[in-house]
Amino acid sequence: MIASLRGILQYKGENSIVLDVGGVGYEVYVTVGGALALPPLNGELFLYTYSHIKEDGFTLFGFFSMIEKETFQTLLQVSGIGPKLAVAVLSAMEPSAFSQAILADDLTALTKISGVGKKTAERMCLELKDKVAFIPSGGLADHPAVATSADDDLSNDGVSALMNLGYSEINAKEAVSQVLSRSDTPEGLQDLIRQALRSLA
Repeated sequence: MIASLRGILQYKGENSIVLDVGGVGYEVYVTVGGALALPPLNGELFLYTYSHIKEDGFTLFGFFSMIEKETFQTLLQVSGIGPKLAVAVLSAMEPSAFSQAILADDLTALTKISGVGKKTAERMCLELKDKVAFIPSGGLADHPAVATSADDDLSNDGVSALMNLGYSEINAKEAVSQVLSRSDTPEGLQDLIRQALRSLA
């Protein structure tokens, strides 16, 4: 299994990239959020990866955070959900929002995702209810120590994404710190990156 890759971004496609690692080009499929956080071409990029193996070959899926990768793997445990639908779910919802939807049996939110019908949404809630506790969510506010850890993870992931976009570590940390210090805190990594980029503009 290929657990992660670090290399040079050679190509950006609609839903996949090519990452040059030591002269070998790896095609990696990414979520919409991952595509938003990609560095410029020829920039360095680090991704956590999941290898989906089939009889006719294997496909790589890439993620900027371990939480996103673990959520992807958790989705694959649901009968009838394959990698493409799991990517669609994570492209539409942050892991925290997905966790909240599962715990609240929010079929309305889940069925808004392309490819997810009512039966699939019901199956997600039934099969994942006791498997999404590891995903940081709004419900962690009752547990300050855990919430602080989740905030630290979000901050680190945000700084890493901005550095992948070419910003210095100092500027990236300052921008992320400014966003997280506001009262209207970001809903997840994608929102954090968007707000940080606005402050850096």
